[in-house]
Amino acid sequence: MTRSRDARLISCFALLALAGVGCNDNESPTMPVSQPAVASLAMGAKPRARVPYISDLQLSSIYVSMSGGYTPYTVTVTNPSQKDFSSIYLRGELKSQNEQPPLTASAFIAYCPNPNGIVPNGDCTMSDGITGGATLAPGPGTFTLYVLQQQSDGTMKVLDSRTVDVVLRQY
Repeated sequence: MTRSRDARLISCFALLALAGVGCNDNESPTMPVSQPAVASLAMGAKPRARVPYISDLQLSSIYVSMSGGYTPYTVTVTNPSQKDFSSIYLRGELKSQNEQPPLTASAFIAYCPNPNGIVPNGDCTMSDGITGGATLAPGPGTFTLYVLQQQSDGTMKVLDSRTVDVVLRQY
């Protein structure tokens, strides 16, 4: 009885070994192997800095006048840290598809609620408007809003930006 049990056990192991050999794939892969998301974090990806960022940007219209009109927008800047950020400015740039340099279309100091450039912890909702310019070509374009912080040497450091598609028109 033990011989037949041993023979069956040996047969099972032999069958498993043959199945393993038959399933072995030594061929080169035909497409790249994707890395799991965890691997990218371990390879040096850094979490988002804890500085003010644009959490929402709403234009009253996608149409922007190139001849002196005004397109209102509302922006929410979120400060995720526990400290206030000072010397915060917002600057918007319009760009058309005619290879012209971007045009400053909006600029103001942050007001939360006072116009002193200080953004406290939490959300700060502000409003301003986009003004166009004659150097832009009519048609598709983009509006990019930057959150800037003035540094001690007077330069401006970009903390965040958000770009939305617009249509530039003469009217």
